[in-house]
Amino acid sequence: LNSIMGLIKLSYCKKSLEIDGNQCQTMMSIAMTPWAIKGAMGVVSDAYPLLGYHKKSYIIASAFLGTFAFFMLASTPIHVAWLAAIFLFLANFQIAICDLLCEGKYAERMQAKPKTGSTMVSFVWGCFQLGSFIASVFVGPIADNYNPQVIFWVCIPLAASILIPTTMDYLGDEKVEEDKRGIDWSLLKEHSYMILFCLIMAAVAMGNAIIDLLLFQYHQVQALYAVVCSVVLCILAFRWLPPQLARCNLYMFISCVLYINISGAQDFWFTADDKCVPGGPAFD
Repeated sequence: LNSIMGLIKLSYCKKSLEIDGNQCQTMMSIAMTPWAIKGAMGVVSDAYPLLGYHKKSYIIASAFLGTFAFFMLASTPIHVAWLAAIFLFLANFQIAICDLLCEGKYAERMQAKPKTGSTMVSFVWGCFQLGSFIASVFVGPIADNYNPQVIFWVCIPLAASILIPTTMDYLGDEKVEEDKRGIDWSLLKEHSYMILFCLIMAAVAMGNAIIDLLLFQYHQVQALYAVVCSVVLCILAFRWLPPQLARCNLYMFISCVLYINISGAQDFWFTADDKCVPGGPAFD
């Protein structure tokens, strides 16, 4: 699903939504927000067993949201970027939550059997690469010959498919006893500053999505918000997180900042016709 979402982006923006590169990039910024709130969702799932499960119930709930989002993207004639961004947000929410909670489970298995831990990682990423290859084979031809919106119909059964192994308890998520359910306050107190940092980061990410949504065309405001919040989060990281973790976060942040992502505008430049970009590649 994640690969399909990335591959369909350009065709969906140009052919279905008929928006420019700036709007496409803003829309994808909103859509990718769930990946920035994974830390907070991890805290929530660890601290509160939804319907008695720390992972199973959250995966099922997110699967319903994601399946609904893909259904709306496939069946509804959407012509405005902000509405598409909302449904893409929900779709990415499912992918991010399932990714997070499954990572947590196989990390537990790796700790239990460290000798086979590398095999587990290789298997997971092998499956991911295989799925990416399959997606790259069929997404392009469909997007070229049909309305890219058709591809979302393919995503519906894929999004819903995780319900089968989850409900059949393949995850091995043990049910919490009735008398032990509720918020795990001891966990929250033990890692209070780290948890608070995760929640603030999630709030900042959601704030960024809301600003992008409400001020869709005001890129200067979006940039200012991102810069200010980034500085604040870096300062809080060194105050609240272990030094080694804070330095790792800073390194990853700087590496992301230095990797200037102009994929939205760049993709449009690559595929623009000769009238728009004289002498350009015109890959479309």
